[in-house]
Amino acid sequence: MCLVWTLTLGEWSNQLHWYHLTVSPQKLKFVVWFMIHDGVTLRPLRLLPIGTKVAIREAVRQFLNYALINDLPIVYHQPCPKLGHSASRERYLMYMHASTLRQARELGAFMEDIKWDYSNGFIKFPTHESILPGPIS
Repeated sequence: MCLVWTLTLGEWSNQLHWYHLTVSPQKLKFVVWFMIHDGVTLRPLRLLPIGTKVAIREAVRQFLNYALINDLPIVYHQPCPKLGHSASRERYLMYMHASTLRQARELGAFMEDIKWDYSNGFIKFPTHESILPGPIS
């Protein structure tokens, strides 16, 4: 039997992300245990496919700042998803091999590039992704 649960994700102390999910009570119990006992700040859950732009909310800004300050490992979508011969594409080709946001900045990414790439699902945070069903890859 599956029930619809309302669940908060993210950093418990200062951000709330509400999602309505259909999960079994056993899975919800595991997810809540994992979030409480592991103490990891998770990337806000993305429910749209890669390449579909989502709005940058305050919770996302906070997470990106957290990722930048703490040098969280990242993986950029490859091959380069940006088409044409734009300056943005040229920068992406330089920083898409970065392993942290700080390194991406050092390789030429502007903060606006990082926000754009994040909002389009081009950045993953392997150690800080939710275990809940998320993006359609």
